[in-house]
This record gives sequence, C-alpha cells and structure tokens, in this order.
Amino acid sequence: ATPIRSLPSASVVSGMGTILAANADLSLVAQGIPDGWVRLVNPRSGEERWRAKASEEYVTAVALSRDGRLLATGSGFSESDIRLWEVASGREVGRLKGHRSWVGALVFWPEGTRLASASADQTIRLWDTATLESVGTLKGHQAEVWSLTLLPDQTTLFSGAKDGSVLAWDTSEIN
Repeated sequence: ATPIRSLPSASVVSGMGTILAANADLSLVAQGIPDGWVRLVNPRSGEERWRAKASEEYVTAVALSRDGRLLATGSGFSESDIRLWEVASGREVGRLKGHRSWVGALVFWPEGTRLASASADQTIRLWDTATLESVGTLKGHQAEVWSLTLLPDQTTLFSGAKDGSVLAWDTSEIN
C-alpha cells in the first residue's frame, strides 16, 4: 500500500520520534513533537490549526477525546505533568499533577470526562477532566508503564510495561 497523504514534517530530535493521536472521525491529528511542542493538524488538507509549547523537554504522549474537544499531552523526561488543551482554541485549560516520573501513554474514555495516564513511576492514574483531580491510582507493574488501551466495554483497561508485562484492570469500581 502507499500513503494517502503526507503531513508536513516537524523537527525531530535524534532518538525520539513523533507521537500521534486522532479523533474519532479522523478530522484532527495531534502531533507531539519531541522538542516540546504539540500541533493540531487537519489530516485531509495538511493545514496546521495551531501549535503550542507543551513541555520544557519532550512530548512523550498525546490523546484526543473522541468528540475532538480535548487534547491531553504528557511530558518527559524530567517533567510529569499532563496538560489539557481546548482543541478549538489551542488554549491550555489545566494540568493534572500526581505522577512522579514521565508520562508514557494517555487514553480518554469516549465521553471525554475521564482520562487514564501511564507513567514511568510504575502507576496508572485515572483523572476527572472536569475537576482536574485524580480519581484513582492503579499499582501492580514492576517497571515503567509505556502503553494503555481501553476496551469498548469502557471499563477494562489494559496496560503494558517496559518489562513486557501486560495487566488488565476493571475500572468500573473507580469513581
């Protein structure tokens, strides 16, 4: 197969690639650029909608809510805050604080009111995006947590760690 579109390249730091996320109807692509910037692109036209400084170091994770209203960015490697952005304006609307090390993955629940974050601190945190508060911390990995996937049932969350371990979590009991 051949690519259907090539988006304009972003600057890339040696050893770090571009982090990508798309919304449900594929009308927006968020691109985390290793030099600390995030940009929002229309993948059909290639037009950049906005760009913002999302980290002092590296953008290590991005996620777009299914409805395309919120963007979350994770930072590394000396930072651990997660920034939330209003997609329409590119305005930062809040920061989620609680991880003790860099953020490796982010995933929104379909309604956009909950976010999960995986960290090198070996935890997964669940966040309420309206209050900007952590509503739960999942502990069980013995290594950095690098990936997350939420199943269609919207309660089962899988996490993968640096050591190859994969854990399944039932999040239905967490507010």
